[in-house]
Amino acid sequence: MIRIGTSGFSYKDWVGRFYPVGTVDRDRLRVYAEHFDTVEVNSSYYRIGPPRIYAAMGKKVPDAFEFVDARGIIPPWVGLVNSGPKGKRVVCPGRRAGVPATK
Repeated sequence: MIRIGTSGFSYKDWVGRFYPVGTVDRDRLRVYAEHFDTVEVNSSYYRIGPPRIYAAMGKKVPDAFEFVDARGIIPPWVGLVNSGPKGKRVVCPGRRAGVPATK
């Protein structure tokens, strides 16, 4: 399966071009996921956020959606995203698409 997505989703200059005018920050991922099935988490290049951030993002996307780590470094707790109520997956670059991150 080939997945199509972008490097990040939270760009203010996309409002009016991709996101409807008036789309607020907290709704961007939900709207993005209506058009794409994967996204690179840009912030993961600089640091891995706390589990609550990934859990909140996972609630805004469909079950088949995948988050891609920017550096290919996934700490053990990110596996929690895999076992959440919607079964979201985080994929490392260089891993075969569809292979979930390990704990």
